[in-house]
Amino acid sequence: LRCLREAEIDLREAETSPLWRPLCVSAMRRAQSAIYHALGDREFMERIVGAAAEAHVDGGDPLLAFLIRLETLIDGCSLDWGVAREKLLRETRSVVDSASKVVKLISGKFE
Repeated sequence: LRCLREAEIDLREAETSPLWRPLCVSAMRRAQSAIYHALGDREFMERIVGAAAEAHVDGGDPLLAFLIRLETLIDGCSLDWGVAREKLLRETRSVVDSASKVVKLISGKFE
C-alpha cells in the first residue's frame, strides 16, 4: 500500500507543480508497482509483462491484458511530451484509481 500512497502524493503534487509530467509518470509507475507487489514479486511481474507485451500476447488472461495496456499507457505518456496537462492528469488519476481497485481485489479488502 505504500506504493499507492506515494502515487497519490505524486499525483497531488503534479496538480500544482511545474514538473507535472514527470510526477504523473512517477505516480503511474508507483501505482503499477503496487499491483506487481500485490501479485507477489515486482521484478518477476515486470519480466512477465514486458515479455508478453513484446510478444503481443496476453494468453486470453484479462489481468495480463490489463497489465500490458497499463505498461503501454505509461510508456506512451513518458515519451509523448505533446499530451496536454489536464489529459495526463486524468489518465494518471485513472491509473491510480484502477491500481487501488486491483490491489484491493487481490488482497481481499474490496468493499
